[in-house]
Amino acid sequence: MPRGGARPNSGPAADPKSLRSMKLAEKNGKKILPRVHEGEVPEWPLNYVSKRALEVWAIYWKKPQAYIWSAQSSEYEVAIHVQTLIEAEVPNVQTSTRSLLLQQMNSLLLTEATLSKAGYAIAGVDEALTVATTKPAARPSARTRLRAVENVGPGT
Repeated sequence: MPRGGARPNSGPAADPKSLRSMKLAEKNGKKILPRVHEGEVPEWPLNYVSKRALEVWAIYWKKPQAYIWSAQSSEYEVAIHVQTLIEAEVPNVQTSTRSLLLQQMNSLLLTEATLSKAGYAIAGVDEALTVATTKPAARPSARTRLRAVENVGPGT
């Protein structure tokens, strides 16, 4: 039976740091992306480019998702997203621009939920998670702790 409310993907997103999500990721064999893309930054594919666009462009091509983008030749999609991001930085921007920005972020796997749903994870993000999921050392039971006390008192 589908989860969520009246629309697909409605309701809160699954917590990727939960034990259930981790077990599901192990079961489904997620592809792990390195934390930083080491490849070259491609040339800007559109006609017009601003200084700010080139700065953001270089930052985006260091993201782990850039491995996916370069494999899919998504330079145009990323460039259009960068331009939308720059438009959305302006105060009092239209809501439609910010909605478009969020849609682009989802399609480029820039949100944790869409990245996870696509079957990817970023290496090193779950360092704190391994500490939280390891079992603590077993505590001795109350019976064992009481046996450790020597019999003290009359008749010993």
